[in-house]
Amino acid sequence: MGTRPLKWRGCSSEQSRFQAKRNGYQHEGRRFRCESGTDKTIALFSHGGSGACVLSHMLSLPFPYVASVMPYNFTSIIILEFPVSEGTYVFPHLELFNDCAHIHHKPEKPMIQQSPD
Repeated sequence: MGTRPLKWRGCSSEQSRFQAKRNGYQHEGRRFRCESGTDKTIALFSHGGSGACVLSHMLSLPFPYVASVMPYNFTSIIILEFPVSEGTYVFPHLELFNDCAHIHHKPEKPMIQQSPD
């Protein structure tokens, strides 16, 4: 018997749909229906293309766009927030993107980068 090796199936939305459903959201087209949303934190760890694939599905953006226009560093932190509003359609909010402050120093909490005035 043994285990079968994983096969790359391209940029599939199945994993993001599974994670969304498991956490109370039904992915329907470009939006999510909040069935029993929760305020718990979920961490996903990925590299390059697989991370861009998940982001493209979660944000309903084309994969080539995310891969070319939204590059991010390895080990960067990306925070997506899903509003909790049971029975309604919600869209994820991109709260933090490509934050690498934890590499350069050890902050007390993630630092949101502000644009200079």
